[in-house]
Amino acid sequence: MKNQKKSCQKYKKDIKLSYKNSFWLVTPAVVTLILICFSYFTLTSFGNFTNTLDPHLKSESEKSPAEIIVPNLINLNFEKMKQTFNETGEFKLLLLDKQFSDTVEKGYILSHKPEKGSLVQRGVIIASTVSLGPKSRSQPVVSGLNLSEACLNLNIEGFIPIKTQQHSNTVSKDIVIGYEDHSAGETLDYGSEVKIIVSLGPDS
Repeated sequence: MKNQKKSCQKYKKDIKLSYKNSFWLVTPAVVTLILICFSYFTLTSFGNFTNTLDPHLKSESEKSPAEIIVPNLINLNFEKMKQTFNETGEFKLLLLDKQFSDTVEKGYILSHKPEKGSLVQRGVIIASTVSLGPKSRSQPVVSGLNLSEACLNLNIEGFIPIKTQQHSNTVSKDIVIGYEDHSAGETLDYGSEVKIIVSLGPDS
């Protein structure tokens, strides 16, 4: 009987010992699993928080569809491109300056900011410098035109017409006889004043 009691007590002790050993074996694994989950949650949350603070950390593929690349506008007609961008809404073309150029046609874009290849927001303003054409211009033919037509042709070429008058037995009244000091085809600088003679008709 005594031996049987001792065996039972020993069995109980063995069970308690087994529970203790199992506890110490299982506990580190549980703690490790908890730490892994916590670390993952922390890193994920921090990454999202960082991207919220600094949107520039986004990759190229994550950039907003509102961002577009500025094309090369040099040597393109300013007015046509302005109209095109007004219709598409991609950019707003602004005339910043005009400069003379021997290589770029009058009315065409010499340079622009932001430059080609720049990544910008859709609808951004592009400031453009537009060509005035060559500084030196040839005087157009004005003989035989009325005053309005002659002035228009001179203005297109960048000249400032000055009206003078004289009688003529060969040219009808109010028709341009020609230039006073120059001839058609002569070269003058842009903005030069040129005198044109308008007929008063015959001297009676």
